[in-house]
Amino acid sequence: ETALLSLLRPASAVLLACSPDACGSGGGGSGGSGGGSGGVPTLDVKASRAALRLAEEELCSWMEARGMRDMLHGGRGDAWYLGTNFRVSAHPCSYHLPLHRGYARLLLESMLLLPPDVHATTLLDQAAVPKGFSRAVLEHLIRVAALSAQVGAGVWVRNGNAMPSQDFNYSLERFAHDGRDLDVLLMQFNTATLPDPAALVPLLIERFELCELFRDDASPREPGPRDPTLPQQMQVAEEMLRLLITLLTANDFTAPYTVAERTRHFLVHCLATQARTHSQLLDWVRHAPLAPGAEPVTPRDI
Repeated sequence: ETALLSLLRPASAVLLACSPDACGSGGGGSGGSGGGSGGVPTLDVKASRAALRLAEEELCSWMEARGMRDMLHGGRGDAWYLGTNFRVSAHPCSYHLPLHRGYARLLLESMLLLPPDVHATTLLDQAAVPKGFSRAVLEHLIRVAALSAQVGAGVWVRNGNAMPSQDFNYSLERFAHDGRDLDVLLMQFNTATLPDPAALVPLLIERFELCELFRDDASPREPGPRDPTLPQQMQVAEEMLRLLITLLTANDFTAPYTVAERTRHFLVHCLATQARTHSQLLDWVRHAPLAPGAEPVTPRDI
């Protein structure tokens, strides 16, 4: 998966088609208005939409092969497919979603190059995808988020070190830009394109297996011998609420920042979480998604 994402980085730069005038011609720079943009490419919206359409087709094929055809094409009256008898703690679930993250990477690279007056939804052709596409994409992303919350709460201790190790690599800051952060971005994007984004809340409660905890007609029942304990459920609930707050408030990639402003935003976030040395800050900024083709920015520049 990491190798696939590393290939997508330069591939997305090609698909975003930087124009010679905007990028400059490297050496002689004959005319053109623009070597002044510092080598930052401009977005070719048509090429970007074509690349995203290819990714959407592959995602649809993958999801149909996994029995999600009804969800994609609206074959049931319940468009949210609550109560589909899927439990993260009892059914197969994997951290590895390379197609989702490749799609999110293309979205991210495109959004970073969008002009401030162009909305991100212009990148998508809603008529070209099944009407349940956004809901279907959300399904596996929320499953992974629920799995990560359960592992962090100690629900999977009988699996030894295998599950904590996978979750560590998924959530570790060094790798989060190619895993967890892309998942959050794609969840934000697909939630925003849903007919009723508010319906995301009951979906999160069900996939995080917290229906009993959030019942309003009675106090939660005592957990069974194979169920997570009440403290574990409370920790999972905290992670679910943190995810919901992040989806509603994080604007790391949607705000019309310049490269320097986005770097400053990341640095403030970085220092707010814990104290760091100068070398740690440099390493963090080096891995942060700023803008394709942008000149490196160091803490001293801002």
